[in-house]
Amino acid sequence: MTQSIPITKSDRYTSAEMKAMANLQALGRDLVTQFYICLKTAAFYDNNNTNYQKQLQKFSDLVDIALEKQAEFRLTSVEGYLFLNEQRLKINLDGYLSAKSLQKTFDRFKITGLIFKNGVDQLSLSFLITELVRNTNITIGAEELNKLFNSKNVSDIEFIPSLTISSEEDITPKDERKKAKRVFFNAINVVQDILTTPADNRQLNLIRAKRAIHSLVDQLLKNERYLLELTALQKFDDYTYKHSVNVSIFSVALGLRLGFSKAQLSELGFAALFHDFGKTKIPLDLLNKPDGLNSSDWSQMQEHPVYGAKVIAQNFLMERYTARAILVAFEHHKNLDGTGYPYINRTCSLNLYSQIVSICDYFDALTSGRTYRKKSVPVDEVILQMMKLSNVKFDAHLLKVMINLVGIYPSGSLLLLDTGELALVTANNANDIFRPEVKIIADTRGKKNPPIRTHLSAFDSRQNRYFRNVLHLVDPTKYDIDISEYILSD
Repeated sequence: MTQSIPITKSDRYTSAEMKAMANLQALGRDLVTQFYICLKTAAFYDNNNTNYQKQLQKFSDLVDIALEKQAEFRLTSVEGYLFLNEQRLKINLDGYLSAKSLQKTFDRFKITGLIFKNGVDQLSLSFLITELVRNTNITIGAEELNKLFNSKNVSDIEFIPSLTISSEEDITPKDERKKAKRVFFNAINVVQDILTTPADNRQLNLIRAKRAIHSLVDQLLKNERYLLELTALQKFDDYTYKHSVNVSIFSVALGLRLGFSKAQLSELGFAALFHDFGKTKIPLDLLNKPDGLNSSDWSQMQEHPVYGAKVIAQNFLMERYTARAILVAFEHHKNLDGTGYPYINRTCSLNLYSQIVSICDYFDALTSGRTYRKKSVPVDEVILQMMKLSNVKFDAHLLKVMINLVGIYPSGSLLLLDTGELALVTANNANDIFRPEVKIIADTRGKKNPPIRTHLSAFDSRQNRYFRNVLHLVDPTKYDIDISEYILSD
């Protein structure tokens, strides 16, 4: 793997995005300062005091500003830093006392921070400040505080429980899985927010999208197996959001094997995340059609790459990330031999990023099961189909890298073993793609509780044979097994 190149701020954000973040910085610092002033004022004056009411009104005005374009916002303290939503606040010398005092208040109540929701009024804010000041020697915690506030019908302020931060040495596989889940579901939420947000509010969400991609890249650089395992989750209410994140994960993981730098991986992941943006212009009844698509339906569906390129260009400021995403959105259904859609009257070579996303899109679409396909295609059939399309639809080298990435039995596959056991694949084995890591979830006597983790590469030297061998893939629905239950159980 080549050495990663660090991403600078100028690489990540446009001038407009930097301006938006600067505005958030100023608002965040003002919120922290005014929150502190209200707490100090309430310590000396009662609620009816004119000075207290004046400071409370200023705090309420700032909260209203923060909620103008969003349903809620978070003010949190993590690892010694204050954050307004996902943005870390840069506290100057003048605001240092306010920031540290607020952090000590959070620590004293064993909370990470607060969520302020749309509709919060001055009365609720006053109750918050009074409770934080009044309980000077009591450690309560988020759960008890939330119960107290709900009992007083204050539902527009929520306390966030404190986080336990572990050192790198203390992080266990279970911790890593939890972190991967947070990164994965956050990315899905970001995609959903952007695809469903009115156009005039999308620019700020673009910053969130870049952060989500940076988190995905960091997680894949550290340990890719847990995110790859999550791509096998089924039964999502909206296929499009999860599909976008899956394709992004597969694309970045493939880019890693090709030696991409960290900056290139972020661009690739971002482009993959928005490759299907054009589907926001396709009627929902067509996207969710339970039966197969007819020729007229397909004609409409094949317009989404053009729509995608236009929507990205119209909604996001033009810069490197956006330009790459436009190209990938337009090309991801074009084939290596020039066929595919949309039709253009000349043949030109496909961009490498488009080729990568095309492979990952095809693989996830068939193995996940699009609505209009009715059900997923067995993974062995998918790989066979893709191999037949080598040098026609897909580059042979990229396809080989993809197969080595996911293995013959990708994460989430259910296998019948020669021992009579059912095994869920949890990770590919790079040294032998036919013998992945698995979780034994059932045998001839029923479900295992708890499941047993093992490697199918485990060899019995005394008997000169493997302990377990794969007989064939099986359909989980035939055994009434929900694989998502096992993927999310750790």
